[in-house]
Amino acid sequence: MNEPNIIPDGALLIQDGVITDVGPTRRVERLTSARKAQVIDATGKVVVPGFIDCNTQAMSGSPRLNTYGGDSSLPDDRAALKTVRGFSAQRLELETKRHLRNSIRHGTTTVCSLTGYGLDEATELRSLRILKDLHEHPLAVIASYFGANFAPPEYEGRSDAYLRWAMENMLPLVKKRRLAKITDAHCGPTAFPAELCLPFLREAAGLGFRTRVVAGADSAAEALGLALESGAVSIERLRNADTAVIQALSGSSLLATLTPGESFHLGLDHAPARRLIDGGVAVALATGYDSGRSPTVSIPMIMSIACAQMRMTPAEALTACTIQPAHVLGIHHRCGSIECGKDADLLLMNVPDYREIPFHFGMNPVAMVLRRGERVWPRLETV
Repeated sequence: MNEPNIIPDGALLIQDGVITDVGPTRRVERLTSARKAQVIDATGKVVVPGFIDCNTQAMSGSPRLNTYGGDSSLPDDRAALKTVRGFSAQRLELETKRHLRNSIRHGTTTVCSLTGYGLDEATELRSLRILKDLHEHPLAVIASYFGANFAPPEYEGRSDAYLRWAMENMLPLVKKRRLAKITDAHCGPTAFPAELCLPFLREAAGLGFRTRVVAGADSAAEALGLALESGAVSIERLRNADTAVIQALSGSSLLATLTPGESFHLGLDHAPARRLIDGGVAVALATGYDSGRSPTVSIPMIMSIACAQMRMTPAEALTACTIQPAHVLGIHHRCGSIECGKDADLLLMNVPDYREIPFHFGMNPVAMVLRRGERVWPRLETV
């Protein structure tokens, strides 16, 4: 595998938030456009692309401390739903801002947050409006409508009726109000079977949504079949994958997003990242932030788990947190790597070698965060 996209010993020029030149220091410094540039000295540091956290649930309620060391279950999801529905718009916004502040400090410059703990019109729309309003203040915030997470209590025993309501009412409404361009569907024993998710995803794709399939526990094969049949771009939160699943994935254009923070927190088996990569599957990493299942916003910690427990190399882990999730979200043309014409989303890391980023687990190596060329951390007064 190629080395990750870093600046080993050179310079880059940023104009209007976009990278306009990358090359040897002396050549870049001689450019006319660089003569009045503000210089940031990165001596002794590694410069890498900003992290892209492509799967989080920033609006998942208060920490569910009783799940620590246990396993995920529907009752916990319903407790979170009750909490989120009870939050005022102000409380929900404050909770989300706190999540984003912590994400920035750990090097995330683009975050995708799923909804899915409202599951009624009022709460889902309120959540999506807040995410839209927080975009570019100061990091990029991408919203995914996750109405197909699980059936809420008022639809007990009527999952098909709920998903039909979400498909016929919420998808057109979210599209009309331009609140999200992505939608996820949760396929699994505590969510929805593939035959119910398929019409939902096809309707979403017809409306122009980018669709993804979230794999439930022990349902990788069913979720994969759904993703392939529906034309989804990725299979999310993949944890269990046998040889047949890996072979099917490698022969498709699907990306696989792994969330090792969930397995770490709940004491579950990790996804077979080494076998997936060796099998030719494109792998992305995400925090999978959720107040009950994966209460972390630290991409460096996710990289540490991936390298130490899932046998990924530092180069693979860094790529899986930058350009690969950019492809998952369909934003690879403007971020995820250090290239001319792309947004200047950059991290200065307090390490001299990128391999040290995952090596020092539980520590934050981020010294500075630039979003479109503007320093957003350690300065955070805009959040």
